[in-house]
Amino acid sequence: MFLVSICQLGILEPAVELRHLRYFVAVAEMENVSRAALKLHVSQPALSRQIRDLEDELGFSLLERTAKSVRLTDAGRTFLDNARALLQNADEAVTKARAVASAEPTELHVGHSPTLTVEILPKILRAFHWAMPNVHVRLHDFSSKDILERIRDGRLQLGLIVAPTKASELHDLRYEELFHERVCVAVAPQHPFASTTISRASFLSRNRSRGWSRSTTVIMASCRPSKREPALPSL
Repeated sequence: MFLVSICQLGILEPAVELRHLRYFVAVAEMENVSRAALKLHVSQPALSRQIRDLEDELGFSLLERTAKSVRLTDAGRTFLDNARALLQNADEAVTKARAVASAEPTELHVGHSPTLTVEILPKILRAFHWAMPNVHVRLHDFSSKDILERIRDGRLQLGLIVAPTKASELHDLRYEELFHERVCVAVAPQHPFASTTISRASFLSRNRSRGWSRSTTVIMASCRPSKREPALPSL
């Protein structure tokens, strides 16, 4: 049973049940007790009695009654606006509470490398939390190789990684390119490259064993679709 205090009208003591407000709003909108009773699926005498009880509780008349219809008093007109707002708030509260109560909490385990994802990860997390508030994201700091391994064995659901050299390494995974970034090299003044001009191709050929690359592509990889896979928001 819900109780609401009509403090907005300056009434501190009376407590009114929500059903009284629903009955009153129906009568006010239909301007006829009989039609309102049909809409509410209650008998006309019972509805009239509920409205009388509400007026007695409030201490003033809400309706002016004639033989065939009713109309709002000035106080009733003011009360109607507040009653509608209270009923709407109550309905929204119940709807939101039911959604939370029925939603199954879910965890999403995401592998990432902080250095590569420092710029985009906060934006992704904000967008995801807004779209999926019931999903708790757990971040795991791994290398790209370890992330792919854990996605395949189910320990991770998503991974943010540098694209592998061969696309075939992702043949069994879903993936999407998030951004492509050029990589620059900074050297100390005493380094041999500091006093000479060298092409990118020459630099890469001399340092390929160190893992240098012209650019870095960060992709989002995940397992193949499954019944438990949460939907992803647009990024």
